[in-house]
Amino acid sequence: MKGKVCTFGRNFDFMQKIGFLSPMCLVLIALVGCTNLNSDIVGSIAYMELQDSISPVPQEGMPRCAFRASIAYFDSSKETAKMLNAQIANCLLLATDNTMHTSPKEAVENFRNGFFQLYTDEIAPLVQVDSDSGVPVAEMPEWYNVARELETWLFCGRDSVVCYELRITDHRGGVHPNTYTFWYDFSLRDASRITVGDCLDTDAEGLTTLLEEELVRVINGKTDDDIADMEALKKEYGIPYGDSLYVPENFLLTESCVSFLYNRYEIAPYAFGDIRLDIPYDKIRPYLKRNNRQ
Repeated sequence: MKGKVCTFGRNFDFMQKIGFLSPMCLVLIALVGCTNLNSDIVGSIAYMELQDSISPVPQEGMPRCAFRASIAYFDSSKETAKMLNAQIANCLLLATDNTMHTSPKEAVENFRNGFFQLYTDEIAPLVQVDSDSGVPVAEMPEWYNVARELETWLFCGRDSVVCYELRITDHRGGVHPNTYTFWYDFSLRDASRITVGDCLDTDAEGLTTLLEEELVRVINGKTDDDIADMEALKKEYGIPYGDSLYVPENFLLTESCVSFLYNRYEIAPYAFGDIRLDIPYDKIRPYLKRNNRQ
């Protein structure tokens, strides 16, 4: 992720614990300051880690359901920080109802509990039956082992904007994990969420043209091809899916550009990965709504 990204706690070994319910590890990793965030308003940025796992059979080597999280939030009692943390909690729960009021810690614990309950209801009984029937662990299906990871980053956006990234990775015994990334923008003035429709004329044909030109450039970079335009891109790779390219809700108001994100499979095959389109402000300014043009 470009920009001033707070990376404390981003990389750590994923340890699977033994026992039916492993003790939760919730640790403050670091307090860091972001140069464009006014500490008098939001305090410091902190990271906490949560790591846990369950197994229906308390025996080493048996299938498990594992969960880990690295969560960025504001470590402050200041009112704006509390409101931003409530927004972060909504992000962690993938909630659209902004009337929810909870802390990031409570939100990630609720996320974990719901994930564990789903495993307990749907997969744990199958593991138990196989274990009771004497099926060797090596012969049990790989998808009995399930893991989910949450990683988040807080960093500075343009002017008084705070950017938040949430990445969810699911391991379910397949060839590759499923990863989904969600981007959020918040105003430092009132902690409100800024949607793409709040600041961009998403119906403008010129904006779609900018995204299409950048998409061709990005795909050429991923393939070392020299595709000329969208028609050729569609013919060669079937990109984008559907009839036309759309303006995604996943966007960030970074310091240097407006970035748009399409997750894997959203507009292109898995092999192309996430597709990020960066449009500099000098190009996108005509499509910014009037109160966002400065």
